[in-house]
Amino acid sequence: MRYSIAILVLLLLFDASVSVAQDLDTIWTRQFGASESSFVITKSICSTHDNNFLAAGYCGDSSNDLDIFLVKFDSHGDTLWTKTIGDPTVSEEGMYCVSTYDYGFIITGFKPITPDNHDWSLVKTDPEGNSIWERVYHLGDPQSRSYFVEETTDKGFIMCGYSGDDYSSRGDRSVVIVKTDSLGEGELSSWEWISKFDINGNQDNRSYCVRQTVDGGFIVAGATGSSDVMDMFLLKLDQVGDSVWCQSYESPGGESWGRSVAQASDGGYLVVGQDGVESLPHGIYVVKTDGGGNVLYSWQYQLGSDCDLYSVNRHPAGGFIASGQASGDALLMRLDDIGDTLWTFVFGTSEQEYAQDVYASADEQYYTAGWVMVPTEVYLAKVGYLPSYICGDANVSGAVDIDDVVYLIAYIFSGGPEPVPYESGDTNCSGGVDIDDVVYLISYIFSGGFAPCDPDGNGTPDC
Repeated sequence: MRYSIAILVLLLLFDASVSVAQDLDTIWTRQFGASESSFVITKSICSTHDNNFLAAGYCGDSSNDLDIFLVKFDSHGDTLWTKTIGDPTVSEEGMYCVSTYDYGFIITGFKPITPDNHDWSLVKTDPEGNSIWERVYHLGDPQSRSYFVEETTDKGFIMCGYSGDDYSSRGDRSVVIVKTDSLGEGELSSWEWISKFDINGNQDNRSYCVRQTVDGGFIVAGATGSSDVMDMFLLKLDQVGDSVWCQSYESPGGESWGRSVAQASDGGYLVVGQDGVESLPHGIYVVKTDGGGNVLYSWQYQLGSDCDLYSVNRHPAGGFIASGQASGDALLMRLDDIGDTLWTFVFGTSEQEYAQDVYASADEQYYTAGWVMVPTEVYLAKVGYLPSYICGDANVSGAVDIDDVVYLIAYIFSGGPEPVPYESGDTNCSGGVDIDDVVYLISYIFSGGFAPCDPDGNGTPDC
Protein backbone atom coordinates (compact mmCIF):
# COMPACT_ATOMS: atom_id res chain seq x y z
CA MET A 1 0.00 0.00 0.00
CA ARG A 2 2.81 2.41 0.85
CA TYR A 3 4.36 1.98 -2.60
CA SER A 4 1.01 2.53 -4.35
CA ILE A 5 0.65 5.82 -2.51
CA ALA A 6 4.21 6.74 -3.46
CA ILE A 7 3.52 6.05 -7.16
CA LEU A 8 0.40 8.23 -6.98
CA VAL A 9 2.40 11.02 -5.38
CA LEU A 10 5.04 10.76 -8.09
CA LEU A 11 2.36 11.27 -10.74
CA LEU A 12 0.99 14.30 -8.88
CA LEU A 13 4.46 15.84 -8.56
CA PHE A 14 4.65 16.58 -12.27
CA ASP A 15 1.98 19.24 -11.74
CA ALA A 16 2.08 20.22 -8.08
CA SER A 17 5.66 20.23 -6.75
CA VAL A 18 7.55 23.51 -6.32
CA SER A 19 11.19 23.49 -7.45
CA VAL A 20 13.46 26.23 -6.06
CA ALA A 21 16.04 27.58 -8.50
CA GLN A 22 19.64 28.31 -7.60
CA ASP A 23 20.13 32.02 -6.86
CA LEU A 24 21.67 34.37 -4.30
CA ASP A 25 19.01 35.12 -1.73
CA THR A 26 18.37 35.89 1.92
CA ILE A 27 17.97 32.42 3.43
CA TRP A 28 16.98 33.66 6.88
CA THR A 29 17.14 36.69 9.16
CA ARG A 30 16.86 36.87 12.93
CA GLN A 31 16.04 39.95 14.98
CA PHE A 32 15.81 39.91 18.76
CA GLY A 33 16.58 41.85 21.92
CA ALA A 34 18.22 40.88 25.20
CA SER A 35 16.34 40.30 28.42
CA GLU A 36 16.38 43.25 30.84
CA SER A 37 18.03 45.46 28.19
CA SER A 38 16.45 48.25 26.20
CA PHE A 39 18.86 47.77 23.31
CA VAL A 40 21.40 45.25 22.02
CA ILE A 41 23.92 45.51 19.17
CA THR A 42 26.27 42.93 17.65
CA LYS A 43 29.46 44.22 16.05
CA SER A 44 31.34 41.10 14.89
CA ILE A 45 30.98 37.43 14.01
CA CYS A 46 33.29 34.41 14.08
CA SER A 47 32.97 30.69 13.44
CA THR A 48 33.23 28.20 16.29
CA HIS A 49 35.06 24.88 16.57
CA ASP A 50 31.79 22.96 16.23
CA ASN A 51 30.76 24.67 12.96
CA ASN A 52 28.43 27.17 14.56
CA PHE A 53 28.83 30.93 14.98
CA LEU A 54 29.35 33.54 17.67
CA ALA A 55 28.29 37.18 17.42
CA ALA A 56 29.57 39.72 19.94
CA GLY A 57 28.55 43.23 20.86
CA TYR A 58 26.93 44.96 23.80
CA CYS A 59 23.57 45.52 25.43
CA GLY A 60 22.27 48.05 27.90
CA ASP A 61 19.51 50.32 29.06
CA SER A 62 18.64 53.99 29.01
CA SER A 63 21.01 54.68 31.90
CA ASN A 64 23.95 53.55 29.71
CA ASP A 65 24.67 50.56 31.93
CA LEU A 66 26.32 48.41 29.24
CA ASP A 67 27.52 44.80 29.20
CA ILE A 68 29.29 42.65 26.64
CA PHE A 69 26.70 40.55 24.81
CA LEU A 70 27.40 37.17 23.16
CA VAL A 71 25.06 34.98 21.13
CA LYS A 72 25.95 31.56 19.72
CA PHE A 73 23.77 30.32 16.88
CA ASP A 74 23.78 27.58 14.27
CA SER A 75 23.65 27.66 10.46
CA HIS A 76 19.84 27.69 10.57
CA GLY A 77 19.73 30.82 12.72
CA ASP A 78 18.63 29.00 15.85
CA THR A 79 20.06 30.50 19.06
CA LEU A 80 22.13 28.00 21.06
CA TRP A 81 22.85 30.34 23.97
CA THR A 82 23.28 33.99 24.92
CA LYS A 83 25.58 35.46 27.57
CA THR A 84 26.22 38.86 29.08
CA ILE A 85 29.56 39.71 30.66
CA GLY A 86 30.10 42.75 32.83
CA ASP A 87 30.23 44.44 36.19
CA PRO A 88 26.89 45.82 37.45
CA THR A 89 28.67 49.00 38.51
CA VAL A 90 30.74 49.58 35.32
CA SER A 91 29.71 49.66 31.67
CA GLU A 92 31.61 47.67 29.06
CA GLU A 93 31.25 47.53 25.28
CA GLY A 94 32.33 44.52 23.21
CA MET A 95 33.61 45.54 19.78
CA TYR A 96 35.21 42.46 18.20
CA CYS A 97 35.47 38.72 18.81
CA VAL A 98 37.53 35.84 17.42
CA SER A 99 37.73 32.11 18.11
CA THR A 100 40.89 30.99 19.86
CA TYR A 101 43.04 27.88 19.48
CA ASP A 102 41.55 26.33 22.65
CA TYR A 103 37.98 26.59 21.24
CA GLY A 104 37.15 29.58 23.42
CA PHE A 105 36.77 33.23 22.40
CA ILE A 106 38.55 36.54 22.90
CA ILE A 107 36.61 39.82 22.93
CA THR A 108 38.02 43.33 22.95
CA GLY A 109 36.34 46.63 23.67
CA PHE A 110 36.45 49.40 26.23
CA LYS A 111 35.00 50.32 29.59
CA PRO A 112 34.76 53.55 31.60
CA ILE A 113 36.85 53.58 34.76
CA THR A 114 35.30 56.95 35.63
CA PRO A 115 32.64 58.87 33.66
CA ASP A 116 35.42 60.79 31.91
CA ASN A 117 37.92 57.96 31.38
CA HIS A 118 37.75 54.86 29.16
CA ASP A 119 40.28 52.04 29.13
CA TRP A 120 40.78 49.09 26.80
CA SER A 121 39.44 45.71 27.84
CA LEU A 122 40.24 42.15 26.76
CA VAL A 123 38.01 39.25 27.86
CA LYS A 124 38.78 35.55 27.42
CA THR A 125 35.94 33.02 27.58
CA ASP A 126 35.59 29.27 27.42
CA PRO A 127 33.65 27.59 24.57
CA GLU A 128 30.36 28.23 26.41
CA GLY A 129 30.96 31.98 26.71
CA ASN A 130 31.85 31.95 30.41
CA SER A 131 34.49 34.51 31.33
CA ILE A 132 37.87 33.02 32.28
CA TRP A 133 39.79 36.25 32.69
CA GLU A 134 39.58 39.95 31.88
CA ARG A 135 42.38 42.47 31.44
CA VAL A 136 41.89 46.24 31.59
CA TYR A 137 44.60 48.37 30.00
CA HIS A 138 45.08 51.99 31.01
CA LEU A 139 47.05 53.87 28.37
CA GLY A 140 47.54 57.07 30.34
CA ASP A 141 45.02 59.18 28.40
CA PRO A 142 41.47 60.14 29.43
CA GLN A 143 39.86 58.33 26.49
CA SER A 144 41.14 55.02 25.10
CA ARG A 145 39.15 52.68 22.86
CA SER A 146 40.02 49.28 21.42
CA TYR A 147 38.15 48.21 18.28
CA PHE A 148 39.77 45.03 17.00
CA VAL A 149 41.58 41.92 18.19
CA GLU A 150 43.15 38.98 16.39
CA GLU A 151 44.87 35.86 17.68
CA THR A 152 48.45 35.71 16.42
CA THR A 153 50.44 32.69 15.27
CA ASP A 154 52.18 32.47 18.67
CA LYS A 155 48.74 32.23 20.35
CA GLY A 156 49.01 35.78 21.69
CA PHE A 157 46.77 38.69 20.73
CA ILE A 158 47.13 41.87 18.69
CA MET A 159 44.76 44.79 19.38
CA CYS A 160 44.27 48.22 17.87
CA GLY A 161 42.40 51.41 18.63
CA TYR A 162 43.31 54.86 19.81
CA SER A 163 44.12 56.82 22.93
CA GLY A 164 43.72 60.52 23.65
CA ASP A 165 41.05 63.16 24.11
CA ASP A 166 37.64 61.94 22.93
CA TYR A 167 35.56 64.96 23.78
CA SER A 168 36.35 67.32 20.93
CA SER A 169 34.88 66.26 17.57
CA ARG A 170 38.37 66.06 16.07
CA GLY A 171 40.43 65.64 19.20
CA ASP A 172 44.03 64.84 20.03
CA ARG A 173 44.26 61.08 19.46
CA SER A 174 47.05 58.63 18.66
CA VAL A 175 46.87 55.25 16.95
CA VAL A 176 47.72 52.52 19.47
CA ILE A 177 48.69 48.90 18.74
CA VAL A 178 49.19 46.43 21.60
CA LYS A 179 50.66 42.91 21.45
CA THR A 180 50.07 40.58 24.40
CA ASP A 181 50.82 36.97 25.24
CA SER A 182 48.14 34.25 25.35
CA LEU A 183 46.98 35.37 28.79
CA GLY A 184 46.81 39.07 27.96
CA GLU A 185 48.99 39.58 30.98
CA GLY A 186 50.41 42.59 32.62
CA GLU A 187 50.59 46.26 33.19
CA LEU A 188 51.98 48.55 30.55
CA SER A 189 55.58 47.61 31.29
CA SER A 190 55.05 43.85 30.87
CA TRP A 191 53.18 43.73 27.58
CA GLU A 192 55.16 42.22 24.77
CA TRP A 193 55.04 45.62 23.11
CA ILE A 194 52.92 48.73 22.61
CA SER A 195 53.26 51.19 19.71
CA LYS A 196 51.77 54.67 19.38
CA PHE A 197 51.68 56.71 16.17
CA ASP A 198 50.58 60.14 15.04
CA ILE A 199 50.21 59.54 11.31
CA ASN A 200 51.94 62.22 9.21
CA GLY A 201 52.10 64.37 12.33
CA ASN A 202 48.32 64.78 12.34
CA GLN A 203 46.30 65.61 15.42
CA ASP A 204 43.47 63.07 15.02
CA ASN A 205 44.47 59.42 14.46
CA ARG A 206 42.30 56.32 14.84
CA SER A 207 42.85 52.68 13.97
CA TYR A 208 39.98 50.26 13.46
CA CYS A 209 41.55 47.04 12.18
CA VAL A 210 44.86 45.19 12.54
CA ARG A 211 45.80 41.85 11.00
CA GLN A 212 48.90 39.72 11.06
CA THR A 213 50.56 39.48 7.64
CA VAL A 214 52.25 36.52 5.99
CA ASP A 215 55.71 37.86 6.93
CA GLY A 216 54.82 37.85 10.64
CA GLY A 217 54.31 41.60 10.82
CA PHE A 218 51.04 43.51 10.95
CA ILE A 219 48.91 45.79 8.78
CA VAL A 220 46.77 48.51 10.37
CA ALA A 221 43.87 50.45 8.81
CA GLY A 222 42.27 53.62 10.06
CA ALA A 223 41.79 57.34 9.51
CA THR A 224 44.07 60.30 10.12
CA GLY A 225 43.64 64.05 9.82
CA SER A 226 42.86 67.28 11.56
CA SER A 227 39.87 69.50 12.15
CA ASP A 228 39.35 69.88 8.40
CA VAL A 229 39.55 66.45 6.77
CA MET A 230 40.32 62.79 7.49
CA ASP A 231 42.13 60.41 5.15
CA MET A 232 42.16 56.62 5.06
CA PHE A 233 45.58 55.17 5.94
CA LEU A 234 47.51 51.90 6.02
CA LEU A 235 50.36 51.36 8.45
CA LYS A 236 52.75 48.40 8.11
CA LEU A 237 54.51 47.18 11.26
CA ASP A 238 57.22 44.59 11.76
CA GLN A 239 56.98 41.77 14.29
CA VAL A 240 57.91 44.02 17.24
CA GLY A 241 55.63 46.92 16.35
CA ASP A 242 58.08 49.22 14.58
CA SER A 243 56.80 51.13 11.56
CA VAL A 244 57.92 49.80 8.17
CA TRP A 245 55.90 52.21 6.02
CA CYS A 246 52.74 54.30 6.18
CA GLN A 247 50.49 55.52 3.37
CA SER A 248 47.40 57.73 3.43
CA TYR A 249 44.79 57.93 0.69
CA GLU A 250 42.70 60.91 -0.36
CA SER A 251 39.31 60.09 -1.81
CA PRO A 252 37.13 61.70 -4.49
CA GLY A 253 34.58 62.53 -1.80
CA GLY A 254 37.00 64.79 0.07
CA GLU A 255 37.30 62.65 3.18
CA SER A 256 37.83 58.92 3.75
CA TRP A 257 37.84 56.45 6.64
CA GLY A 258 39.60 53.08 6.61
CA ARG A 259 37.34 50.66 8.47
CA SER A 260 38.93 47.29 7.66
CA VAL A 261 41.81 45.69 5.76
CA ALA A 262 42.73 42.24 4.45
CA GLN A 263 45.88 40.97 2.79
CA ALA A 264 45.52 39.92 -0.84
CA SER A 265 46.93 36.77 -2.42
CA ASP A 266 49.58 38.85 -4.23
CA GLY A 267 50.93 40.24 -0.95
CA GLY A 268 49.19 43.57 -1.34
CA TYR A 269 46.25 44.87 0.68
CA LEU A 270 42.60 45.76 0.26
CA VAL A 271 41.29 48.48 2.53
CA VAL A 272 37.61 49.45 2.63
CA GLY A 273 35.58 52.16 4.28
CA GLN A 274 33.67 55.34 3.65
CA ASP A 275 34.25 58.58 1.83
CA GLY A 276 32.46 61.93 1.68
CA VAL A 277 32.34 64.91 4.00
CA GLU A 278 29.60 65.26 6.60
CA SER A 279 27.52 67.69 4.53
CA LEU A 280 27.29 65.30 1.54
CA PRO A 281 25.99 61.73 1.05
CA HIS A 282 28.62 59.20 2.09
CA GLY A 283 29.90 56.64 -0.40
CA ILE A 284 31.99 53.48 -0.23
CA TYR A 285 35.73 53.74 -0.83
CA VAL A 286 37.86 50.72 -1.75
CA VAL A 287 41.64 50.85 -2.31
CA LYS A 288 43.84 47.99 -3.55
CA THR A 289 47.58 48.44 -2.93
CA ASP A 290 50.79 46.57 -3.58
CA GLY A 291 52.91 45.18 -0.74
CA GLY A 292 54.32 48.65 -0.06
CA GLY A 293 50.96 50.37 0.25
CA ASN A 294 51.15 52.02 -3.18
CA VAL A 295 47.75 52.37 -4.87
CA LEU A 296 47.11 49.97 -7.74
CA TYR A 297 43.36 50.51 -8.04
CA SER A 298 40.70 52.48 -6.23
CA TRP A 299 36.92 52.60 -6.48
CA GLN A 300 34.18 54.81 -5.15
CA TYR A 301 30.61 53.49 -4.99
CA GLN A 302 27.44 55.42 -4.26
CA LEU A 303 24.61 53.05 -3.36
CA GLY A 304 21.72 55.32 -2.54
CA SER A 305 21.87 58.34 -0.29
CA ASP A 306 24.39 56.98 2.23
CA CYS A 307 26.56 53.86 2.40
CA ASP A 308 29.58 52.42 4.19
CA LEU A 309 31.67 49.25 4.46
CA TYR A 310 32.57 48.14 7.97
CA SER A 311 34.38 44.85 7.40
CA VAL A 312 36.36 43.00 4.75
CA ASN A 313 37.66 39.43 4.92
CA ARG A 314 39.39 37.00 2.63
CA HIS A 315 36.95 34.75 0.77
CA PRO A 316 37.69 30.98 0.89
CA ALA A 317 37.35 30.83 -2.92
CA GLY A 318 39.68 33.81 -3.47
CA GLY A 319 39.06 37.53 -3.45
CA PHE A 320 37.15 39.20 -0.64
CA ILE A 321 33.76 39.56 1.03
CA ALA A 322 32.76 42.87 2.65
CA SER A 323 29.76 43.98 4.69
CA GLY A 324 28.16 47.30 5.53
CA GLN A 325 25.03 49.29 4.83
CA ALA A 326 23.44 51.09 1.90
CA SER A 327 20.70 53.66 2.50
CA GLY A 328 19.64 51.94 5.70
CA ASP A 329 19.71 48.36 4.42
CA ALA A 330 22.29 45.66 5.11
CA LEU A 331 24.91 45.28 2.37
CA LEU A 332 27.26 42.55 1.14
CA MET A 333 29.89 43.06 -1.55
CA ARG A 334 31.86 40.28 -3.23
CA LEU A 335 35.20 41.55 -4.58
CA ASP A 336 37.82 39.89 -6.75
CA ASP A 337 41.57 39.79 -6.04
CA ILE A 338 42.13 43.36 -7.26
CA GLY A 339 39.11 44.71 -5.41
CA ASP A 340 36.74 45.02 -8.34
CA THR A 341 33.11 44.25 -7.54
CA LEU A 342 31.74 40.85 -8.57
CA TRP A 343 28.33 41.47 -7.02
CA THR A 344 26.50 43.51 -4.42
CA PHE A 345 23.54 42.29 -2.40
CA VAL A 346 21.32 44.63 -0.39
CA PHE A 347 18.79 43.15 2.02
CA GLY A 348 16.58 44.12 4.92
CA THR A 349 13.25 45.72 5.67
CA SER A 350 12.26 49.28 6.44
CA GLU A 351 13.80 49.21 9.92
CA GLN A 352 17.34 50.35 8.96
CA GLU A 353 19.66 47.33 9.24
CA TYR A 354 23.46 47.30 9.48
CA ALA A 355 25.68 44.32 8.59
CA GLN A 356 28.69 45.08 10.79
CA ASP A 357 30.66 41.91 9.99
CA VAL A 358 30.46 38.86 7.73
CA TYR A 359 31.74 35.29 7.70
CA ALA A 360 31.98 33.44 4.36
CA SER A 361 31.88 29.65 4.30
CA ALA A 362 33.61 27.51 1.69
CA ASP A 363 30.27 26.72 0.02
CA GLU A 364 29.55 30.45 -0.47
CA GLN A 365 27.08 30.91 2.34
CA TYR A 366 27.38 34.27 4.11
CA TYR A 367 26.56 34.86 7.78
CA THR A 368 26.29 38.45 9.00
CA ALA A 369 26.06 40.07 12.42
CA GLY A 370 24.84 43.58 13.05
CA TRP A 371 21.87 45.46 14.36
CA VAL A 372 18.59 47.07 13.43
CA MET A 373 17.84 50.68 14.32
CA VAL A 374 14.19 50.58 15.47
CA PRO A 375 13.99 48.95 17.91
CA THR A 376 17.74 48.67 18.52
CA GLU A 377 18.19 44.91 18.42
CA VAL A 378 20.44 42.15 17.14
CA TYR A 379 20.18 41.51 13.39
CA LEU A 380 21.63 38.23 12.12
CA ALA A 381 21.28 36.95 8.58
CA LYS A 382 22.30 34.17 6.24
CA VAL A 383 22.67 34.94 2.55
CA GLY A 384 23.61 32.32 0.01
CA TYR A 385 22.97 30.37 -3.12
CA LEU A 386 19.94 28.19 -2.66
CA PRO A 387 20.64 24.83 -4.29
CA SER A 388 18.11 23.38 -6.70
CA TYR A 389 15.82 21.04 -4.79
CA ILE A 390 12.26 19.84 -4.56
CA CYS A 391 10.62 21.33 -1.51
CA GLY A 392 9.49 18.49 0.74
CA ASP A 393 12.01 16.02 -0.70
CA ALA A 394 13.91 15.83 2.58
CA ASN A 395 15.74 12.61 1.73
CA VAL A 396 16.82 13.73 -1.77
CA SER A 397 15.07 10.84 -3.48
CA GLY A 398 13.78 13.04 -6.29
CA ALA A 399 10.16 12.81 -5.11
CA VAL A 400 7.94 13.90 -2.26
CA ASP A 401 6.37 10.87 -0.59
CA ILE A 402 5.72 9.11 2.69
CA ASP A 403 9.44 8.34 3.02
CA ASP A 404 10.05 12.08 3.46
CA VAL A 405 7.51 12.14 6.28
CA VAL A 406 9.36 9.29 7.99
CA TYR A 407 12.69 11.06 7.36
CA LEU A 408 11.48 14.32 8.94
CA ILE A 409 10.02 12.54 11.97
CA ALA A 410 13.35 10.77 12.54
CA TYR A 411 15.21 14.10 12.27
CA ILE A 412 12.87 15.95 14.63
CA PHE A 413 12.39 13.29 17.31
CA SER A 414 15.23 10.76 17.01
CA GLY A 415 18.32 12.74 16.06
CA GLY A 416 18.31 11.51 12.46
CA PRO A 417 20.08 13.35 9.64
CA GLU A 418 18.73 16.79 8.75
CA PRO A 419 16.94 17.45 5.44
CA VAL A 420 19.20 17.96 2.42
CA PRO A 421 19.30 20.88 2.03
CA TYR A 422 17.78 21.96 5.31
CA GLU A 423 15.36 24.30 3.51
CA SER A 424 13.72 21.35 1.73
CA GLY A 425 12.20 20.27 5.05
CA ASP A 426 10.61 23.66 5.76
CA THR A 427 7.45 22.74 3.87
CA ASN A 428 5.26 25.44 5.43
CA CYS A 429 7.83 28.27 5.06
CA SER A 430 7.96 28.95 8.80
CA GLY A 431 11.74 29.40 8.80
CA GLY A 432 12.47 26.14 10.64
CA VAL A 433 11.79 22.42 10.50
CA ASP A 434 9.40 21.01 13.10
CA ILE A 435 6.32 18.81 13.52
CA ASP A 436 4.16 21.39 11.72
CA ASP A 437 6.11 20.64 8.54
CA VAL A 438 5.34 16.94 8.95
CA VAL A 439 1.62 17.69 9.36
CA TYR A 440 1.74 19.97 6.30
CA LEU A 441 3.45 17.29 4.23
CA ILE A 442 0.98 14.57 5.27
CA SER A 443 -1.89 16.88 4.31
CA TYR A 444 -0.32 17.44 0.90
CA ILE A 445 0.34 13.74 0.24
CA PHE A 446 -2.93 12.27 1.49
CA SER A 447 -5.53 15.06 1.56
CA GLY A 448 -4.77 17.27 -1.43
CA GLY A 449 -3.33 20.09 0.65
CA PHE A 450 -1.20 22.88 -0.79
CA ALA A 451 2.16 21.93 -2.30
CA PRO A 452 5.30 22.18 -0.13
CA CYS A 453 6.70 25.74 0.08
CA ASP A 454 3.42 27.12 -1.28
CA PRO A 455 1.31 27.68 1.86
CA ASP A 456 -0.91 30.27 0.15
CA GLY A 457 -1.68 27.84 -2.69
CA ASN A 458 -1.01 30.26 -5.56
CA GLY A 459 1.47 27.97 -7.35
CA THR A 460 4.47 30.21 -6.58
CA PRO A 461 7.13 29.27 -3.98
CA ASP A 462 6.90 31.37 -0.84
CA CYS A 463 10.23 30.26 0.58
